[in-house]
Amino acid sequence: MKNNYKLIFPLLSLLYLLCFFTNSNDIRSLGIGVDIDDIDMRGYKDLTCLKNKNILSEWRDYRKCEMNQQKLYQISLEYDDRYAVTEEFEGTQVAGHPVLIYVSVDKNGIIEKINVKTDPKAPWYFRKQSYLLWLRIYNKYGSEGWKCLEKKPSDGHLLVGKKYINKICEKRFNEKIVILHTEFYFKNNKKDKENLVSRTNMRIEKNPSI
Repeated sequence: MKNNYKLIFPLLSLLYLLCFFTNSNDIRSLGIGVDIDDIDMRGYKDLTCLKNKNILSEWRDYRKCEMNQQKLYQISLEYDDRYAVTEEFEGTQVAGHPVLIYVSVDKNGIIEKINVKTDPKAPWYFRKQSYLLWLRIYNKYGSEGWKCLEKKPSDGHLLVGKKYINKICEKRFNEKIVILHTEFYFKNNKKDKENLVSRTNMRIEKNPSI
């Protein structure tokens, strides 16, 4: 099984990367400034309000959610496997990485934020690769113009070989801001592989200067 993952992962990454790149929006049909009423339900399922946990049958039902302090409706989602190209495409993934996604919508149904984080419950092989998602994101949004803060190791943070990554990067566009937090290190000890921290969190949000 481990060898199968090693063979499948590069192919999945390439295919998902092509899908990730060729869409003019940020992720599939999701994008900052997109009217949620214009998003086709095909390809999505399990729309769930983040706060009150109401289940939505359509995107336009977003008002069934409870607003957060920023006056936004937050909706988690999954990709619908019925529209997967093959069984290898099953699950909610970005550029081949299993992820958790939720969007934040204003009172008019316009997407203002998209949050993506690598899935901590994904199979081990995918989890240990999770920190590499930043490469795919750089490829999509361009490698230039990022401002990054490299954090120093905290107490209990140990290098993975010679690597330690804990950085927050931001890139601004006219209409949006992309914020990326990448982590790769061991916590407390290296003997247990479950102590490996390998994750990527991405937040795309409306540029407040608009």
